[in-house]
Formats: sequence, structure tokens, C-alpha cells
Amino acid sequence: MTVSRLIRGGGRLNPIEDKEHTRVYTKILLPINGAPHAFKAAEYARGLLGLNPSAKLTVLHVRHIERTYRVYRWMEVEVPLTEEVQAQIRAAEEKMLNEAKSIFAGAGVEVEMEVLVGSHPPEDIAAFAEKGGFDLIVIGSRNLGEVKSLFAGSVSHRVMHLAKCPVLIVK
Repeated sequence: MTVSRLIRGGGRLNPIEDKEHTRVYTKILLPINGAPHAFKAAEYARGLLGLNPSAKLTVLHVRHIERTYRVYRWMEVEVPLTEEVQAQIRAAEEKMLNEAKSIFAGAGVEVEMEVLVGSHPPEDIAAFAEKGGFDLIVIGSRNLGEVKSLFAGSVSHRVMHLAKCPVLIVK
């Protein structure tokens, strides 16, 4: 199987066949959080699966729930997780996972859905990828811009630095 690669030549991009540098990914991890950029990454991952129909894809959602909120600089309030709140969280997760699953419905590939309860999503995603032996992580980017991302940070940027396998960030 070959992949067309674009190289710069003569002032324009030309597609060429590059058999030497082709890598076929067999185990792909797609972390999602329900945001539009995550579903763009899912669409991109679906395209990658067309290169290797025998590849396995795992859609991962890291359930990260803040239990304390800062009210003032010096005061934090802990919010209890009632059964009603937990049920709402599970319903939202199920809706999000079903939406992601529908993207892959016609692709004819094996898709596994995972929910991981964690405290630090970037670290949890990188550890899950390493433990599961994934050879590619496809993740969406928030597109914060250079200045905002310096202050707010981003999960995709942190995953890129922590993961031991290649990370493809989709805009």
C-alpha cells in the first residue's frame, strides 16, 4: 500500500508515490471530548482507516470532573456529585460516543469505545496509548492561537509531548 506524499518542486506541490516512507497504522487511538474539533479528528481518522481497512480504532473519552471550584482567590467550594448529576454525565457521554460511532458506521472497521475516569486528561491519554500499544493518536486541536495557548494550554499539545507514539493533531 502506498500513500501519496506532497513535495515542493518547481514552486508548486506535486504528488509522488513514496513507498520507502509509507507507514501503515494498525492501532489508532482517537480521544474525544464532545467538542467540534474532536469530531473533525474523527472524520480525519475515518479517512486514515481507508488506507488500512484491517486497522483497529479505539475512541477514548476521559471523564474528568472538577469537584472543586474557586469562588474567590482564597475560597474553593466542593460540588457533590449526586446520582442525578452522574446520570446526566453518563447520558451526555453516551450521546457523544454514539455520535462518534455514527461517523464510522459506514467505514466497515472495528471500532471500540472506552470511557476512562481520570484526573489529568493529557497524562491519562498518553498512558492509555502506551499501555494499549497504539501506534498513532489522532486528536483535535482547539485552535486557541499562540497567545491564548500560552496561558490556557491545550490537551492536544500536552499529549503530543507526553505520548511515545506519533500524534496527529487535526485543526
